[in-house]
Amino acid sequence: MKAYLFIALSFWSVQVFGQEKSKPLLHISGESTISVKPTLAVITMTIRSSGATYAGTVEELTDRIDVLTEVLKGVKFKEQEIFTSNFAIDKNYVYVQGERKEKGFNGLQTLKVQFKQDKERLVQVLTAAAGSNANPEIAVSFDLDAEQKKEVKDELIRQAVADATAKAELIATQANYQIAGIKEIRYGVGSANVPGGPVYANFRAESALAADVSNFEAADLSFSDSVNIVFVIEGR
Repeated sequence: MKAYLFIALSFWSVQVFGQEKSKPLLHISGESTISVKPTLAVITMTIRSSGATYAGTVEELTDRIDVLTEVLKGVKFKEQEIFTSNFAIDKNYVYVQGERKEKGFNGLQTLKVQFKQDKERLVQVLTAAAGSNANPEIAVSFDLDAEQKKEVKDELIRQAVADATAKAELIATQANYQIAGIKEIRYGVGSANVPGGPVYANFRAESALAADVSNFEAADLSFSDSVNIVFVIEGR
């Protein structure tokens, strides 16, 4: 009797599983996009130097970095708020009659500061940096603080799932089906696209800088995400 019961239950399980697998599936991609105003301004300042010797190249680079650091301190940045994001000293090569030869060294160092996005503060920092004897190359970019990034990320997921669900319900209804469940959810591959790279500009004179950035407005940052859901559908 026990053996018979076991066989009967096993047969029932196979039948149910087979029926569930035979139900049609609907593959849907849910999309979401949100535009928000940036909360952080990021200024990247690059100093380049060159010299006949390694020591001379480093000395020039260090002197100009020191000048730029003091300028940034003068516009209320603490030393721990000024970061070096890149540093390199490389041999310089030139071609003479098709032959590559060494000719001194090239140096590069990049300082980066970030602060709460504010137009007046941005103009102040750019004007001070560009007008200094450090003569840096300057790039400006914008970002979100960690808290707002999380809020945007969560909202993107909610909207992407809602979009997928709405599409699935519409398609199923038009085909005279209804949603019976979800078979699979895929998320995280190629999602959370956060564009908005730096805006590059080289500022050399204070007067030119003022004209360039006096009407400078940060564009909204556009965030997008997606989720792929496989819905189980059944006839009405």
